[in-house]
Amino acid sequence: METRFYIKEKGEESGPYTISELLQLKLKKSSLVRPEGSEEWKKAKFYRELETITSRTLGSTTTFILVLILIFVSYYVYRELNPPKAETTSLSNASGQLNESSNESDYSEEEGEFTAPEIEYNVTKHQKKLFREMFKDCNKPKRALIKACNYTNESVRNFAANVAGNSPGNFNISQVCDLFDHCYKNWKYVNDPRTTEYVSKASETIKNELNGDCDDFAVLLCSSILAIGGEARVNYAWGPEGGHAFTEVNLGKESDEILANYIGNRYSTINIGGNQIYGKRDKEGNIWLNLDWWAENPGGEYFDYKIGYTFYILQKFCEDIDASTAESTEKKKD
Repeated sequence: METRFYIKEKGEESGPYTISELLQLKLKKSSLVRPEGSEEWKKAKFYRELETITSRTLGSTTTFILVLILIFVSYYVYRELNPPKAETTSLSNASGQLNESSNESDYSEEEGEFTAPEIEYNVTKHQKKLFREMFKDCNKPKRALIKACNYTNESVRNFAANVAGNSPGNFNISQVCDLFDHCYKNWKYVNDPRTTEYVSKASETIKNELNGDCDDFAVLLCSSILAIGGEARVNYAWGPEGGHAFTEVNLGKESDEILANYIGNRYSTINIGGNQIYGKRDKEGNIWLNLDWWAENPGGEYFDYKIGYTFYILQKFCEDIDASTAESTEKKKD
C-alpha cells in the first residue's frame, strides 16, 4: 500500500497526500511532512519515498541557475574578445603658422611670453574585468608603482606646489612644463642595484636631491602632477634599445593647436624644421602628452618601443601599452 503524507506549512496541517498529489503541490526538500500513522514531523529530504519529488524541484532550480551562468559567461567571453580600442595621434606643432595668425594666439608682445592655457579634463575610467584583473602580468609592477607614487605625501605635495607656484592659478600646461623642466635640469642619473629593479618613492627621490634612473624620474614627475590636481600615468616599455619608463599627462580635450602653440614657443628647439609635438588621444578624446626625459622637452618624440604596460595610478589600473604610437612617430619623422 502506498504511503501517504501530511504537510505542515505556516503552522497549518493538511493531507494526507499521495506521492502523485505531492508532486503537483511542488513539495520542497525543506517542507515539514509526516507519514500517515506517525506523529513525528521531519523535512521531506529525509524520506526516501520523496526523493524523486524534491530532486525534480531542485533540478528545475539548478537548470535556471546554469542558464544564467551560461549567459554571463557568454557575455564575458564576448567582451574579452572585443575590448574597446584607444586611438593615438601626433599633435602637430602649429608654431610655424604663428606669424600668420598671431591674432588668434595668447602671445603678449609687452610681456614677451605666451599665456598658458588651463587644463580641464575628466579622470579616465576603465572597465575592470574580474578574471582579467586577477591574472594580468602587469599587476606586480602596478602594486610597486602605486606605492612609489606617494603623491599625498607632505614632501611631495610641497615640492610640486613650490615648483608649480612659478605659474600660479588653476592647473595649467605651464605648471606641467615647470615641473618637467625642474626635474630634467636638476636630475642626476644613478643606476639601480644590479640584483633588482628598485623603484624609489617620490618622497625618497626628493629627499636624495633628484638622484635615480628613468623609472624614478617617471614616478616623481607623475606624483608631482597628481599632487597639484592633474592626472598622469606611467609607462614601462621595451624596444630595440632595451627597457625604459616614462610619464604622460592628461591634457583633456584642449585644442591641439593651442597646446602646440604654447609648447612650440616655450621650447625654441622644437620650432626648427616643423617638428612634431607628440601625444596620444584616448577613446574619450583626452590628449596624453609625452613627458619622457629622452625628449628633453614636454611633447618630445617617443622612445622607440614595441611592447609594455601603462599604469594609471589614481585608478589602480594597468593595461598593455599601445605600441602603434611608435609606428606613427616613425612615419612623422620621414
